[in-house]
Amino acid sequence: MILCLFLVSCKKDQDVISRPQKEADQKKYEVAFNASDFGQQVSGIAKGNNISDAPLAEMADYFIYFAYNSAGEQVTGIRQFPDGSTRVIVRAGTNDGVEIDAEEVPPYEATPYGYIKDFLAPGEYTIVMLASKAQFGINWYNSSEYRLLPLNEAGFTYERGLISISRAKDTFFKKFKVTVGETNQMHNVVLDRIVGKAEIHVLDSKPGTTFKFLFVRENESFSFDNELPEATTTGDSDPDNEQYVESIVGEENLTYSKFVLNTVNPLDIVIKVYENGTLTASKTIKDVRFYKNKRTILRGNIYTTQTNSTGFNVTVNDEFDSDSTVVTF
Repeated sequence: MILCLFLVSCKKDQDVISRPQKEADQKKYEVAFNASDFGQQVSGIAKGNNISDAPLAEMADYFIYFAYNSAGEQVTGIRQFPDGSTRVIVRAGTNDGVEIDAEEVPPYEATPYGYIKDFLAPGEYTIVMLASKAQFGINWYNSSEYRLLPLNEAGFTYERGLISISRAKDTFFKKFKVTVGETNQMHNVVLDRIVGKAEIHVLDSKPGTTFKFLFVRENESFSFDNELPEATTTGDSDPDNEQYVESIVGEENLTYSKFVLNTVNPLDIVIKVYENGTLTASKTIKDVRFYKNKRTILRGNIYTTQTNSTGFNVTVNDEFDSDSTVVTF
């Protein structure tokens, strides 16, 4: 995803997080990011799908921007939605002793989805931008409030309730530095896909069944500081939580795909098959690796297994990027 960064002049009281200052006698530095279209640096994760010309609104339902000063303190934050509505993130008080933020309408005109405008005082800033198909919380596991944390503690978590299971969807991220000075600036920025994708082909699946795919040791959070996934999910390994995992209707040669945030450590994938509510088959594929912007393809049988085999073939394919990993099961 290519973004255009434009800076024009401003002066801002660094102690005020709530909104840009608009006094007429102040120089202003307008910072604008144009992310309405994806660039060719991002290629389709799905086979044969090139998203180089896809609008941001088709690829991400949630888009957020943060600016941190040289001390790592959050100065501003802006969230934008596909309908064009924009909200600035403001100081809202405390919750259990933790400073929190909330959203309010910005004190300037609305901009199209993918175009972010901010106002910053002169200085050095770290910019963080995040776009995803999944709703997410900032420094918290829901999106209703923002925990105000410094950059070295900040991150996002895919929104959830009390049950910690894999909820990753297509997600893009970028962190970079800008210097706001006394001249206008324009920066082109590319957001990088930070998830991998599982593509599972069950060769002997059949109608009249229901499948569950559980991803054990998946991650649900991502650190802005080290740009790595974290917070291992716990629910996928707990049978009591299986009821919250999506049920997939069985058919011949079933194909199931899912985005995965854990691109650092191997995880296990458990496949379960039910008929009329009764478990009829189960298989665990252990230590499967996923990689950013790549597909890991698992292909095999759920009912029959070759001798001395887990039954699934696993390969990695970059077709997201452009090649692949295949695992046989």
